[in-house]
Amino acid sequence: MTTMTDPILEGSRPRNDATSHAARTILTDGRFPSGGHAHSAGFEAAARLGDLDHPDELDRFLDGRLATTGATDAWLLGAITARIANDTIDWNETETEVQARIMSPALRTVSRTLGRQWLRAGRRIWPDPLLDDVGIPSDGSPHQVAAFAAVASIAGLSPTDAIAVHLHHLVSAVTTAAVRLHGLDPFTAQRHQLDALERWHHLTKVGTAAGMTPWRDLPAPSGPMTDIAAERHARMNGRLFQS
Repeated sequence: MTTMTDPILEGSRPRNDATSHAARTILTDGRFPSGGHAHSAGFEAAARLGDLDHPDELDRFLDGRLATTGATDAWLLGAITARIANDTIDWNETETEVQARIMSPALRTVSRTLGRQWLRAGRRIWPDPLLDDVGIPSDGSPHQVAAFAAVASIAGLSPTDAIAVHLHHLVSAVTTAAVRLHGLDPFTAQRHQLDALERWHHLTKVGTAAGMTPWRDLPAPSGPMTDIAAERHARMNGRLFQS
């Protein structure tokens, strides 16, 4: 009897540019089971504090997220992927550095939840010891940016592509929330998403340039209101999104 093996379980690490491109497409797809659909990247919390259904307000919110969380994550991804590529990654050190850049306890919990989901999905498609190593310092619950960096590296994405995909997910979480919470036209939401990513496209180059820069020298812009809103959102009744 012929035994069929599951190619997914055996792994399918990219071997050329074509498969790397396919991997980027898969990781960008909103249907990829990374858990992001349950999160609004702070939009729901901000919407409770003020009116965000006007396009100008949405653009300002997107700019704020990309200037703070987006920029910090871009630098982290550049640093983590460079260390993975150079085989100098220290996951204990990475855990400490990422944790130090997330002030809100609620956002730390969300980040670890999404980190677990990225690893769960990544292991099914690209099983690799690296996806086990990243979770060792945190008992299998690494922060989202660390888990995604590991998955993207194993999938064959360049640091620039990894940052681009991560920022895509950040912005799409906001625009999807705007559609679900305020009834924003989906096509209009997509236009705002593309415009925001175009305005901040330099983050992919800036993040990639981080390379082997010492952790202490990496910028970490933040938004205090984002942390405050996240804590309030975690205690809200009847919320549609987890964050």
